Amino acid sequence: MNLFDLFLYSKNILEINGIQSAEQEALLIISEILNISRHEVFIQKNKKIPFFKVLKILSAVKKRSKKIPLAYILGYQYFYLDKFLVDKRTFIPRFDTEHIIYAITDMKLQFSKILDVCCGSGILALTLAKIFPESKVFGIDIYVKLAVKNKKKLKIKNAHFIKADFLKENLNFSGKFDLIVSNPPYLSSEDFSLLQEESKKYEPFLAFYGGEDGLKFYRRVAEFSVDFLACNGYIVLEVDHKWKKVMEIFSSFSYNESSMKVIKDYNGLERVLVIKKDFL
Repeated sequence: MNLFDLFLYSKNILEINGIQSAEQEALLIISEILNISRHEVFIQKNKKIPFFKVLKILSAVKKRSKKIPLAYILGYQYFYLDKFLVDKRTFIPRFDTEHIIYAITDMKLQFSKILDVCCGSGILALTLAKIFPESKVFGIDIYVKLAVKNKKKLKIKNAHFIKADFLKENLNFSGKFDLIVSNPPYLSSEDFSLLQEESKKYEPFLAFYGGEDGLKFYRRVAEFSVDFLACNGYIVLEVDHKWKKVMEIFSSFSYNESSMKVIKDYNGLERVLVIKKDFL
């Protein structure tokens, strides 16, 4: 089978099975497995593809047709400037979360000790470790093996990962952080019922579910920050339509609403909440 026929065949299978971005996903699968750029599919369209490569591509297309997320099929997802390994025990990074990084870099500040709560595959902790190479960055989650793999893959030295249950364990750190970040599980029971079916079926439930009201991790971050965030330190959180309720939670822990700022994403939705701690 030549390259262009393989592309058309793959695209057709994906379209028949209801994959909306069938053309782009077919191009991505083929280019990644053949290790070529996407435009080469058209430039070298008459190139003959070895049979074993055809089988590998069609196997990936078949999996995607079953609505298995493409990131799990390929084993990675891009985030900010890097390529991160992903697996079925972690939430697939979304581009929306990059707004946390943009919010932090827009501050034009330096941070010496950073904590990423619910670090997952390590995207925030490792990205911040690269941006702030002189800082000590810590990530915490119930599963950190993949974050450690990504740390090794990206050759990052100033990030450390701790396997622990942030909600249940009494954590103790020497010294305080000047930046706490988190993209926590924040879907309520109602939010989860509206989640895309392929995410419900294949991504870990615990990566989405933030309790009946979706706010339990925010409450714990607020409580933790009272003792472990330095005065004039910052908290940067991913949020959704419940962002006002998150602000109320922090207000109940003595944070001033005037020291909070919500930032919208490219779709005009409230996506990031920045909070400055102005008390000891």
